[in-house]
Amino acid sequence: MKKKALAILMISLFSVFFCSAVPKSAQSNKNSKIVIEGYIVSKGNMPFVFPVIETIDETEYTIAETSASKKQKLLNLQGNLIRFTGTLEENGSFKIKKYKIIKSK
Repeated sequence: MKKKALAILMISLFSVFFCSAVPKSAQSNKNSKIVIEGYIVSKGNMPFVFPVIETIDETEYTIAETSASKKQKLLNLQGNLIRFTGTLEENGSFKIKKYKIIKSK
């Protein structure tokens, strides 16, 4: 009788821990590193221009940079195919950790 109760307890614990796990698609992607390949495109009107990453399949990512010097540095890279590594912010913008020029103009 004790063995049967112990077996039922073990099965129920197993089902509680492993069957109630959160699916990966429902987990937060905060701090998950992604890699994007694309080009820098300038958006906006002068003097309020900001850089945007445009991938080959025409998906656009806004860049989460606030300093004017970093924005200007990215805008100077227009025309180059670049591989960006970074994270997606909660507001949908892309925070660049590093980048590498794959193909120059």
